[in-house]
Amino acid sequence: MIRRSRSGPPLAMLHIGKTGGSALYDLLDRANQRPGVTPVRLLPHRATLPAQVRDDPNLHLGFVVREPVARAVSGFLSRQRKGQPRTYRPWSPEEEIAFTRFPTPEALGLALADGTPEAEQAALAILHLRLNYVHYLGSVEVLQANRKRLFFVGAQESLAEDVERLKRLLGVPADLTLPADPVVAHVNPDPAAADISPRARQGFERLVAEDRQIYDESRRIRDSQIAQRTRRPAQKAVPEPAASISPYHAPGFYDQALAAGRHRDIVGGRWKETGEVQMALLREAGLQPHHRLLDIGAGSLRLGCRAVPYLDAGNYWATDLSLPLMQRGWESELTEKDRLPLSHLVQDEDFSFPGLPADFDFAIAFAVFTHLPMNHLRRALISIRSRFPALRQFLFTVFLAPDAAACLGPVRQPDGVVTHPLRAPYHMLADDLDHMVTASGFRFTLPTARLPRGQVLVRAEPA
Repeated sequence: MIRRSRSGPPLAMLHIGKTGGSALYDLLDRANQRPGVTPVRLLPHRATLPAQVRDDPNLHLGFVVREPVARAVSGFLSRQRKGQPRTYRPWSPEEEIAFTRFPTPEALGLALADGTPEAEQAALAILHLRLNYVHYLGSVEVLQANRKRLFFVGAQESLAEDVERLKRLLGVPADLTLPADPVVAHVNPDPAAADISPRARQGFERLVAEDRQIYDESRRIRDSQIAQRTRRPAQKAVPEPAASISPYHAPGFYDQALAAGRHRDIVGGRWKETGEVQMALLREAGLQPHHRLLDIGAGSLRLGCRAVPYLDAGNYWATDLSLPLMQRGWESELTEKDRLPLSHLVQDEDFSFPGLPADFDFAIAFAVFTHLPMNHLRRALISIRSRFPALRQFLFTVFLAPDAAACLGPVRQPDGVVTHPLRAPYHMLADDLDHMVTASGFRFTLPTARLPRGQVLVRAEPA
């Protein structure tokens, strides 16, 4: 029996496979043992939303979702490892056939894209692919009908941020954090195995089409919960901490993520796809091997893994808020380490570009200013224009609001991401962008095509 919360209905958490549930359950299990914390019952994997609302009309539920294709690929790899190293669950006879026929997620995705019947059968045989959002959550209609009974909806892509929100809701002490041990957190030990081609992704998209609708509705509920808490009047006039600028500025964010082996996850997901998009944009802009490239907000070298082999040795430089994150990318992801000196990875917290040479030909900041207030973009533009006089192009991305009225509130971007005026991910007006870029000494163009997650590409050149 679950204890009732101090002031309200009993709470319970669903454990949807491959959404970060193992890490969350570890934290909540420890929190439940602390005095004064609102207790949460940790439901087993077999529990589903339709069954719980049917069997206990008083129970309020929480859960975490994950982008459906990423969840499917992670589920494939987890079952291929038979759940190891955290657990061990042997293959079913059907899973053995599936993994023999399709030994990689790429192979299964391509076959699904081609409509191969054996691929569809294999997907149904693999446990985590069979137990999809339809199984756990029922449908969009079920979510909508029980919306008032959902006390918490989180997203694996922003798990650290959402867990902090959950901790505040339950009164969990600040010293309790997500586990740093990647085995306890059930993190994929080989992130490179999750890379799939755009064609394979299309195949998985076909597989998760119905899940996509449930995921999108779950994200809408999550965003609504955040907005509701934002609108509530503050009980104390406490200044907002600087860490609220974005999840990346939260104390201990990088230490926890790196300890859990999540150096790929925290740069926004879609590792291979986004890196390829960045490289294609740079080559389209005219990047040649002899050019020197500055990768601003490089993270764990998602672009660097592709740019370093293409450029002449020593022509790639990178900056980021976290030097350890870049170093982890260098250690774990870069295959030609001799072409990138570690001294070319520079920690930079304020776009002052300390110690960097002045002769860069191209610079790129992909999904950087989407997570920072506008003033940071203004500072970066002014600094770049003065520090790098030989620069030919600066490519960066932003989220735009359609008009001034919409800019004051949340905006759902074409790819489903909800952006905000005062917290990450941020949006701005095209007029504001125009003023900042031109006032900093650049002219710019906005290609019409939207990038992953609905970002807009800005091509800035010295005026």
